[in-house]
Amino acid sequence: MFIFDNSQWQVADASTLDALSEAIDEAQKLIDAKSTDIKAMQDAVESLSSASEAVKASVEAQNMADANAQANAGLNANNGGNAYTNSNFNGYSNGGVRRPSQPTQPQPQS
Repeated sequence: MFIFDNSQWQVADASTLDALSEAIDEAQKLIDAKSTDIKAMQDAVESLSSASEAVKASVEAQNMADANAQANAGLNANNGGNAYTNSNFNGYSNGGVRRPSQPTQPQPQS
């Protein structure tokens, strides 16, 4: 239950928690029934292990997403929230065409 309780709001994919909850419930049914079915117990252990690993991976994915979002927020805060960091940007939209800052002189014909 430890991994389930500690990851309730920290997963990227909530369905991993649902799968873990179902695996816990199925294992608990075997315990409550005092089952002696070795195959059922082995399957329950495998299911619990697989579901636990999926939750761990989902927590890691959420942590990475949170870290990336925090890093991106920090970058935006560092440049004053201005998404334009190109020093050649002059505030005018030119359809994506980069124009030279100085007019070019025609080259003499040979």
